[in-house]
Amino acid sequence: MQPIISIRDVSKTYASGLQALKPTSLDIMKGEIFALLGPNGAGKSTLINMTCGIVKLSTGTITADGFDIVRDFKQARKIIGLVPPELH
Repeated sequence: MQPIISIRDVSKTYASGLQALKPTSLDIMKGEIFALLGPNGAGKSTLINMTCGIVKLSTGTITADGFDIVRDFKQARKIIGLVPPELH
């Protein structure tokens, strides 16, 4: 069974040198309930924003139902939805 979300060696380092996310890999299977937990500054929001295509990856790949979020962004974005915690 193919994961609905596959994250492989994804990291984020900003131009300032700040490493917002160390290399991370995980698979989320279709129908699975998944919680992303951690302390402030752990990279949770960065990982979510990269998965949604809002923030560019420094390294690694993310696929949504087999579609690369960078190369196949139109198909990937049809699969991923984001409800932000605050709507302005």
